Amino acid sequence: TLRTIVVDVVDLAYEMCFQHVCEISGMAYPTDLEYGRGWKLVRNEWQRVITRMSKFPYSLVFISHSKVETIESQAVKRDRIIPSMTGQGSKDVLALCDLVLYCYMGEYAAKDEEGKVTGEIESQRMIICQGQNSVVAGDRSGKLPPEIPMSYEELVKYYPDTEK
Repeated sequence: TLRTIVVDVVDLAYEMCFQHVCEISGMAYPTDLEYGRGWKLVRNEWQRVITRMSKFPYSLVFISHSKVETIESQAVKRDRIIPSMTGQGSKDVLALCDLVLYCYMGEYAAKDEEGKVTGEIESQRMIICQGQNSVVAGDRSGKLPPEIPMSYEELVKYYPDTEK
């Protein structure tokens, strides 16, 4: 039975929506219409599609790649990892999401049975579950810790009512 819909990669879905709206509206680009009307058409169609999908009786997962954005303030200039899908399309997707997770491959110093560092490097896939200055992430449920190993078994520990 179908339980989850995965949109991989949501960036491409938005691009297809963008192209579709331009075609049916006779625009080469949304700025062809005055006063932001072209962008409004794209946004309305995008919101219609993702909102409709969110109303299906299934879990909905959006996957986006990441990119680094440089943020400058008066005091500091720093890099932040954000979804590669930017602009209004990204804002609309993020507004729907209960979980915004960033997955990465972490590297750690290997330790022996006694806990001493061996000089080797171990890799482990990890999930950042709560936002940081350097990564966009979030958990509206408040159930997840800041970071967990990437595995289904680890994730369902925080949602004990999840069907196994």
